[in-house]
Amino acid sequence: MSQLTDRFEYGAKILLTLVMAMIPLWFLPFPVGLEFGREITFSVLIILAFVLWLLSILTQGQMRYPSSPLLWATGLLAIIFGASTFFSKAPFVSLTYGDPIAEKLSTLLLGILFMLLSASVFSGIKEIKRALLVLIYASGIAGLITFFQLALGISFFSYLSSYSQGVDFNAIGTMNGFALFMVVIFVVTLGLLFSSLVASMKAWIRYTLAFVPVILMFNLLMIHFYTAWIVLIGSLIFFFGLLFMHMRSIGPRERTKPKLGLDWRYSVMILLIAVSVVMLVVRTPFFGSTNLPAEVSPSFTTSLSVAKAVLNEGTRTLLFGSGPATFSLDWAQYRDPLINQSPFWGVLFLQGFSWFLTLISTAGVLGIFGFVIFLI
Repeated sequence: MSQLTDRFEYGAKILLTLVMAMIPLWFLPFPVGLEFGREITFSVLIILAFVLWLLSILTQGQMRYPSSPLLWATGLLAIIFGASTFFSKAPFVSLTYGDPIAEKLSTLLLGILFMLLSASVFSGIKEIKRALLVLIYASGIAGLITFFQLALGISFFSYLSSYSQGVDFNAIGTMNGFALFMVVIFVVTLGLLFSSLVASMKAWIRYTLAFVPVILMFNLLMIHFYTAWIVLIGSLIFFFGLLFMHMRSIGPRERTKPKLGLDWRYSVMILLIAVSVVMLVVRTPFFGSTNLPAEVSPSFTTSLSVAKAVLNEGTRTLLFGSGPATFSLDWAQYRDPLINQSPFWGVLFLQGFSWFLTLISTAGVLGIFGFVIFLI
């Protein structure tokens, strides 16, 4: 029975690792829509992993689950978004039919399930490190493909499907969204490189792992998304503070040991912060020939006015908003009439100026509260 249990749990690990490998690369090469194809694929894999995990629990007669304040914050967020979906202007849109996919309740619940399964199935440091390496290397491959697209005009995705043409195509979504994803992977990779786990890795893994941030930085330089640089600077400053705290926590004798590598870590952090600050000032991409399509969104003022109008509808919308993934309905109802005289009169925006401003309209005060608690 224990052998059968191990097989169930091992199968769940394989499926979750496969999801991590597919996050930056996978799309269905059929004209079904990028986000829809990814949603179906990831939903099937995560639910199958959940079934295998349940089978392993039933066969061994005991359940292992993580305990963390993050889980309570995640549960609170799910409850708030569930209530917002129940009171939504279009409940079925908020539940599963809406666009963008990332704002639906079903996607939030799927992400929570993926988080819980990952924390339960990957039980040891070695397994967690392996899963992180899969995600990082897959992101590095995606970054390398994007580098060839932007720098040389060679698109490997175009050989897979006719609708994956264009210099800005990627599996994540918009090119700006891809830049933000690269920032997250960049910081995670730095954290792994700066940690003590590097010492236990093979030499070829350390060298190839150090190559990934270089590729990701070239992507950021070419895309040159202003918000991505702000996020990167904030993350690096926070990272620098953690490194400084670690420096103070160790003894003077340990501090001078070369194996800690604190000197080169400080130098790398200062260099990265300096480059990010410079790119905030520079208005053109690192490669000036890159001509990416413009991404249009409502202005900050317009998004805020729509949010205020939604919150003023009544107590229900003040607390829970109009419902997840319903910003397009709010936009159609409360947009400035002057927009009808602009070239964007026929554009139905699915999101506001930012995801946070969109959340004010769609999730209300309690949604913002739950999201901030989750971040903290």
